[in-house]
Amino acid sequence: MPSASILATIQKAPSGAIKSTVLLRTLIVGGREIVIGALGQPMDQAFDRLHAAYFGNAPLPWEEFAAAALRYFDTNAETPTAQDAYFNAFTVIWGSILDAGRLDHAEHVWKRALEPAQCWEQAHPGQRIHKGTPYYFWGMTALLRGDLDRGYLLMHQGFEEDILTSGQQTPDTPGYAFVSLNY
Repeated sequence: MPSASILATIQKAPSGAIKSTVLLRTLIVGGREIVIGALGQPMDQAFDRLHAAYFGNAPLPWEEFAAAALRYFDTNAETPTAQDAYFNAFTVIWGSILDAGRLDHAEHVWKRALEPAQCWEQAHPGQRIHKGTPYYFWGMTALLRGDLDRGYLLMHQGFEEDILTSGQQTPDTPGYAFVSLNY
């Protein structure tokens, strides 16, 4: 099991006003320092095990991870920023795999990250988890791999998620910037 510590950081808006408070956790896995957002238990422990599996060759019982994710979504069903934090916790793994040039495996990270959210939505008809973040990263990975059809489809799916979550037709999101070609 990796060792972990928690530190708090405060992000400030350009005006100097506090924008949000983000709790970060630093994990040490096999001598590698990993910084991810703190999500609370049992999700933090599940991400510790996930990172230990990827970076330390530890076993990962995916069913336990998925169960923790379902509980996390139960607790954060109405909080898109918390849902984004869940998906953002996968980016360290994704980035490492991407850097190694294993683009097909990097896409698989997002498929797996989405599974608990999709399962939760099936069990809670009429409720949804914001999934713009994983669709955006998955789409970018598909594009890098050269699968333009899949990449553009996923990017547009992420953009639709952003519209549904924000209630705006032109949300200020990376997905909108991509689909509108706004650099």
